[in-house]
Amino acid sequence: FYTLSEDFSYAELRFETVCAQEVVFSLYDPCGKLTATSNDGKIRVENPLLWWCNGQGEQNLYMWTAESSRDKKSGFIGFRRVRLVMNEGAWDSPHLFPKSRSDAPMTIELNGRRIFAKGSNFVNPDIFTGCITESTYEQLVALAAQANMNIFRCWGGSGIQKKVFYELCDKYGIMLWVEFPLACNNYPDSPHYLSVLEREGSAIIKKLRRYASVILWCGGNELFNSCPV
Repeated sequence: FYTLSEDFSYAELRFETVCAQEVVFSLYDPCGKLTATSNDGKIRVENPLLWWCNGQGEQNLYMWTAESSRDKKSGFIGFRRVRLVMNEGAWDSPHLFPKSRSDAPMTIELNGRRIFAKGSNFVNPDIFTGCITESTYEQLVALAAQANMNIFRCWGGSGIQKKVFYELCDKYGIMLWVEFPLACNNYPDSPHYLSVLEREGSAIIKKLRRYASVILWCGGNELFNSCPV
């Protein structure tokens, strides 16, 4: 977990592990230089290099390692802050001619900068998900970046992709609007189903929250509401 200061001048990381041996944590900057080490899982980074989406800056990723006498794990962290901000006058009807659609009600703000989201839906590139390879993913993500896209909406029917997909989106700066696996149905609100949905949603969030590219969670696609007669 990490927190960014309001002015982006520092970041504070906190690692949590369950290990019988002592664990040493190390953090390396995007150039591979050792930034800090820690024995208590707490690291402070001064003036962190921020992660930006495609077209707005560099996709800076810090590598972390957690090493004990018997094992070693590693991963990447991209420091960024994402907010949804409301646009002034978004609900007002356009008063000038020629008439056009109303202003968008909200905008993505990344690291204090409003971003015009440009992208596409992302669906499974193969009906047999086990056949999807890293090269398949990379070709699609790289082409999206070359087309100046900066976001994918992973719709509710696409499920959760393999971890390399999220790693590639981190690398190429493609932000991800992740929907939970709900689509085109009227789902029951029974206690049993809601408990299953809570477990599933919690597992997905814990699995994907580490990726800098994951910036938005959404319930699902075309969920139908039941109305009392």
